[in-house]
Amino acid sequence: MVGVDNSGVTSNNVSNICPDRDIETSIVLNSSVGGGGEFDWSKQEQGLLLGSYYWSYTAAQIPAAWLATKYGFRLVFGVSMLFSGLITLLFPVCAHGHVYLALLARVLIGLFHAVAFPAMTGAWGAWAPPLEITKLQEIGRAHV
Repeated sequence: MVGVDNSGVTSNNVSNICPDRDIETSIVLNSSVGGGGEFDWSKQEQGLLLGSYYWSYTAAQIPAAWLATKYGFRLVFGVSMLFSGLITLLFPVCAHGHVYLALLARVLIGLFHAVAFPAMTGAWGAWAPPLEITKLQEIGRAHV
């Protein structure tokens, strides 16, 4: 999405390029201009966009568990996945609008995704056979 800085890549140093890709490495190595991305975001803006999802995901874990307990895990999980999917579809529009719209979209996606783990814990508790609940929760934690 953003331009790539190829200033540190030289023809003698090809260790950063995956040999399994079907790309013309001579074009990549000899390019003096960075890869043309759609957005001209600074490293700081890129870092904010990357981190914003995790900030809101982490901050919303306890409120998400409370919501799943109060309103039921199926409703809360379904609504959160619906809205996170819609915001994900709208993310390119937000990114083209302004970097702060993209940042807001990433924060909202993190908030809605935060519901998944607490809601699934409730689902495992309700739907799993009693002797397999802890096994399912261990498998779920390994994949998160």
